[in-house]
Amino acid sequence: EFVVVELPKFKPATWSQMDKRMAVLWLRFLKEIESYETVPAELLEEEDIRQAISICEVGAFTKEELAYYDECLDYAMLEASYTALESTIEQQAQGLAEKDAALARERAEKDAALAEKDATLAEKDAALAEKDAALAEKGATLAEKDATLAEKDAALAEKDAALARALAELAALKGK
Repeated sequence: EFVVVELPKFKPATWSQMDKRMAVLWLRFLKEIESYETVPAELLEEEDIRQAISICEVGAFTKEELAYYDECLDYAMLEASYTALESTIEQQAQGLAEKDAALARERAEKDAALAEKDATLAEKDAALAEKDAALAEKGATLAEKDATLAEKDAALAEKDAALARALAELAALKGK
């Protein structure tokens, strides 16, 4: 929608078709802005009109003021970018710290599981060592019994040899 207004003919009291307050404020802004040394408070109440006043102020800057204004805007944008970047870095650092903590917990859980397995293996190794000791004892006992049997076998072999000699002597005596 377009509204054509001839500013010299504008009389706020005659306006009645649109939102009267906003239309009046905008038309006052357009008609009277150059005549103000200070802007009336009712114009400053509206955000859009405040922005328009700010644009008019920037448009009235000298080259030096405009250069300084641009430097200030650049600095403000850099500061905002720096703040946003700093926030992003902090968020990423927090995310990495959380990941590190999760990895540390996971590693601790795995280490605990490994320690538990190591303890179980140590128990099994101890049980096997006990069985090995028992088998070694049985082996020693069997070796003793084998040695005793070997002695008895040797004694029997001597007796057999003595008996064979005695039989041979007896046979020799019988044959004479």
